[in-house]
Amino acid sequence: MSVSQNEGKQTTATISIGGKTAEMPVLSGALGPDVIDIRKLPAQLDVFTFDPGYGETAPAPAR
Repeated sequence: MSVSQNEGKQTTATISIGGKTAEMPVLSGALGPDVIDIRKLPAQLDVFTFDPGYGETAPAPAR
């Protein structure tokens, strides 16, 4: 995985798995470290994430 920031554009994380590559947006919150928005991960790379204790999972914003 690599992280890049294009001038005037949003920061993205590039994730490569099994010969496929996808760019995910990196978001900044009010508190804590930046996060990677992985909502499109299953559709783009056909994988899900695994966090057995939800120790590194941020809550979703209320809508």
